[in-house]
Amino acid sequence: QSLKAYEAKMKQDPQNPQHMLGVMKSLEGLGDYPRLLDMYRMAVRRGNRKVLAAASPSGARAAWLMQMWDDLKLATDHMPQEGYNLTIAQFYKAVLAAHNDN
Repeated sequence: QSLKAYEAKMKQDPQNPQHMLGVMKSLEGLGDYPRLLDMYRMAVRRGNRKVLAAASPSGARAAWLMQMWDDLKLATDHMPQEGYNLTIAQFYKAVLAAHNDN
């Protein structure tokens, strides 16, 4: 239900980043990683730094689970380098290094 509500809000006001983040969180909760990754890519194209910082951990998880390594690198590059997100970013960077045999 929350996904439908956020999607409806996003259609009404597509420039509101909170609606996009709501859709992404709903998709993550449902395990719909292909659509989540598509939404993350849309966020990247829009280029809003605050949205990217908030969306990157979800985008990274979707990319990792789908083995989309370029998207995983992109998501880790956009993650805030502080606090809990720094730990998540370091984890995904280690995953990328292992994938690349570094």
